[in-house]
Amino acid sequence: MYEYKALVTRVVDGDTFEMKVDLGFDISVNTIFRLKDIDTPETWRPRNEAERAHGEQATLAVKDLIEGEIVTIRTYKKGKYGRYICDVIINDVNLADYIISKDLVKRDSY
Repeated sequence: MYEYKALVTRVVDGDTFEMKVDLGFDISVNTIFRLKDIDTPETWRPRNEAERAHGEQATLAVKDLIEGEIVTIRTYKKGKYGRYICDVIINDVNLADYIISKDLVKRDSY
């Protein structure tokens, strides 16, 4: 696990983000990250309209919280779609905990 500061340049959906990561020594990299151990409802290819609406709610809540902000990320390995898996911390709040507390995780009941 590695820890970096990153600028969230775009929230793709509730659990996927584009970030500019500060690697130190005036070196940065732009890449896509996926939140560790959290699955938010789909906005692309949802099972039905209820999932799409919940997914849009999750995306908007996360966008309002972190888009354009400097966050701390803890990176792990690459996931199956080539995105780095990470924890996101903003103002001492773990984004995964925030998503769970707001009931923005994917449901089985769609």
